[in-house]
Parts: sequence; C-alpha cells; structure tokens
Amino acid sequence: MKTFFKFDSSIFAIIVMGALYILLPSSNNTLDALRYASEMRDGVDLFLPHHLLYNALGYVIVHPLGITKPLLFLCFINAVFAIGCLWIARLILIPFTEEKTRTALIILLGASFGFMRFAIDNEPYIIALFFSLLASWVLLTKKNIVGASLLAATACLFHQIYFFWWLGLLIFIIQAFESARIKSALQYIVPALIVPVCYFLVFTFTHTDVNNVVEFMFHDYIKYDYVSLTFKPVTLLLTPISLARTFFQVHGYIPALLQRFNYLWIGVFLAVSFLIAALFSLKAAIVKKSQEPYEKKFAGTHLYIFILQFLFAFISDGNAKFMVMMPFALCIFLIITYQLKEKLLLYFALGLFFWNLTFGLLPYHFYELTTNPGVSRYVQSHPAGNYLLKDMVWADNLLRYYHPEQTYHLNNSRVLKEATLDSLLSENPVILTDLINNEAFMSRAKIISNVYDTLFEKYKLEQVDSFEYDLGKVRIYSIMK
Repeated sequence: MKTFFKFDSSIFAIIVMGALYILLPSSNNTLDALRYASEMRDGVDLFLPHHLLYNALGYVIVHPLGITKPLLFLCFINAVFAIGCLWIARLILIPFTEEKTRTALIILLGASFGFMRFAIDNEPYIIALFFSLLASWVLLTKKNIVGASLLAATACLFHQIYFFWWLGLLIFIIQAFESARIKSALQYIVPALIVPVCYFLVFTFTHTDVNNVVEFMFHDYIKYDYVSLTFKPVTLLLTPISLARTFFQVHGYIPALLQRFNYLWIGVFLAVSFLIAALFSLKAAIVKKSQEPYEKKFAGTHLYIFILQFLFAFISDGNAKFMVMMPFALCIFLIITYQLKEKLLLYFALGLFFWNLTFGLLPYHFYELTTNPGVSRYVQSHPAGNYLLKDMVWADNLLRYYHPEQTYHLNNSRVLKEATLDSLLSENPVILTDLINNEAFMSRAKIISNVYDTLFEKYKLEQVDSFEYDLGKVRIYSIMK
C-alpha cells in the first residue's frame, strides 16, 4: 500500500498527461465515436458485438445524469480511464525501475499516439486496455488467477481484440504454475466463461439480425464484406504506417498545419532536438538483466501479446486501432528483460511527447482537420439537396449527433460507379458533391479509396458554393446530365 501511494515524479507525469487528456478532448471525433454517442443518447444499439458493453456503459452513465450531448462527457470518461492505464502501468513498472526511468516510460506510454488519440475520444479501446493491464498487474503482484481472468475477460467484453491479451495471460499461467498446471488453467478459463454467457444473454433478450449466438459474436465478419481477415497487397504498406502511427502521428495534414500555423514549428524543434539527443544516447543503451523465473515468464508473455496483437492487426488491413495496446505490452517485456539507459528513454519520451502534442493533441482539439464538419454543416443548412459525399458515413454520423431532428438525402461515393451515378441522376436532376477539385491530403483512407478522375467526364459540372476550413477550401459542385 505504501508503494501504491508513494509520490514520485512518475505520478507527476501521470498528472500532466491526464490534465492534457481532460482539457484537450478531440474536436475531430472518429465516425464511430459520433455513432456511439448518438446510440448512447438515443438508447439504441446498446450491445454491439465487437464491443459488447461499451455503449451500454455509456448509456447507464449519461441517462441518470440527464446528459443530452454525451460525446464530450464520454471523452472525459475515456481520459479518466487513460489516467488509470498509466497508473496501473506505473505499478507494474515499480519493481523493475528507478524513479527517473519510470517517469520517462510513463511519458512515453502516455504520449504514444495510438494511446493518446483514443484517450481524448469516444471509443472502447482505452477502457478495455485498463482492464487488461489490471489483469496483468494482479497476476504479477497478487498471483490471483481468478481475479486476473475476470479482469481480462471484462476487457474482452469492452472490445473483442483484447482476447489476445487474455490468451497471452493463459499461456503465462500454463508456463508459470507448473506444479498445478491443469488446475491453474481451469481456474483461469472457467471465470472467463462470463464472456460467452454475456453474449448469450444479449443474443437471447435483444433483437439481432443473426440466427445464433456464434454468428452474433462474429457478427461484423459475417455480415459485412469490408470487415475481413485476409491478406491484401496494400496491407504491406498500411501495416508499417499503422505501426509507426501507434507511436508517432504521421499524416498528410502535417505540411498544411505547419504552413498555416507557424507556432507549431516550436514543437517540431523541441521534438527533433530530443530525438537527436536520443540517437546520441544509443551507445551501450541496452543491457540484459538477470531475472527471476516468474518475472521472466511474465515478461515473455507480454512479448507474445505484442506479437499476437500485431499479427491480428496485420490481417485486419493493418488496422491501427488494433495496435493501441502494443506499446504497453512491449514496454512490460523490455523493462523486465533489459536495463535501458535512462537518458535514452527520457530523450525519446520527450521527443515523442512534443511531436504528438504538436501534431496530435493540439490540432485535434483546436482545428478542424478534415472537411467533414464543414460539409455536414453545409448539408444541414441546405437539407433539400441530394448529395454524393466523399465521406458520407462520417457526415451522416455528424448530422445524426448534432441535428437528429432533420432528415437528409445522402449517397455514398465509396460504392460509386457510372451506372450508380446514372441511376441517381435519373431520380434527381441535380446531385451536389464534395468530390471534385478539393484539397486532399495523403492518408490511410485515401490509399484505400476509389479514384474519381475519369468518372465525371460525361456529366455537366458546375461549382455552386465553397467554404473555408482550417486546412483549406471545400468546393461544392452540382452534377447534371
């Protein structure tokens, strides 16, 4: 208990990171974050198969409090759980680190972009990570198998991707409790049956569009063609990008940000300076430690977790959202297995912090980084129009959350073909679109999106309006035969 509450600089680092999460919630919410907020407010789709309890948790929090705009409040809830993640990570690190090393690691973990971006938004990944880290800590310090199982299973109920953390801890239990291997494995597996039980109860007592509980558990993989576990050539490009973005924000909007907001160069200077200092600290930076058998197996398990999560993200189109937990798993493995130079960790952590503060937290809070909010406002102010939108689902989710009282005529460009466009124009003489002659930055979405260069050649196009957003201009065109 004394160790739990003893103040050191790592706690100060948690306070600073937590304050940033709470004070700088995202103004560029993901399309899923907007959708979940609407569902929590409206009391619909409260049990989504991939993250069964997240919407339900939001609903039972916001409705008793009478919160009608839950998005910002759920960002706050995730910020609090993010603070919890850093606190549990600190407790795991305490036996293996000195104060300055531990402080540097907390900054590094808290500033990793994959973690930071969801600490300020309304998505289920942070809450699930909190329960996974708590399960690891319980196994490390308390050797409580049942408690660890319940916590890791709870993480899976907040997002299925954390099954691999649960599986990694099962491997650890089989390895570490050799004298009672079968008994220990059963102690871990049986409590985790709360997961299929919860899925069965939800399937039984709520309306679903599938035939059995197994189909419900794997709903999105069965129902949606765009959700699959396959290898695609583009994955070889997307996976390294996603892995890099788990640590550093890398995005096509960065040049535009620097061009429009010169003060951001201060952050670039600080980040690059610390990263260069880290490079000069690489000599003799890593020394292997001697380890106790239990701790060695515990560390190795988190390497397995890192690898399993990475492989699953790889076969899921290099999905960066499935890599959120990887810095934590890798950190636990490295810090137990190796002695890392204090200066290297501190310089790298500060470089990471200033880079992601400059291109992550600050612009996410203060600027509109995509055209979607502006487009949705335009649609809301011209509700009678028929629209063909670049990011129709995103605009629809924005409109549903901020203006649920209105209806709109939106069409999705992601499934656009010439025959589809002809069909739309046969029903509506004029279609309005944001697809033409608008600035577009290189992004993951752009890499996998359709190309419209030649699609509109046979149609009459006319610019009917335009408006500015923080990184450029949006032009609205009419399409006619």
